[in-house]
Amino acid sequence: MEYHWQKKIQGIKAFCEELESMKSEKADGLILDQILSHGKAGAANGVMKLQNGKQYAFSDFYVFQGAKEIKVKSVTSYCIEI
Repeated sequence: MEYHWQKKIQGIKAFCEELESMKSEKADGLILDQILSHGKAGAANGVMKLQNGKQYAFSDFYVFQGAKEIKVKSVTSYCIEI
């Protein structure tokens, strides 16, 4: 297994800046294999395909402010090129 990087992003401004830096990569498809939610937690995993031919497997884990809340408290993401 090859380990590439680990990055911690805190705050809405830093999160938006990170998303902005990813704009040059255009998505061509998204396959969601699983979406789960229970109480304050949620998760999704699948494969994202880019127009340049690269594919990435991902898993995202969400913690919300509360069980009935829509505000996200934290996100943990794992992504590997396949």
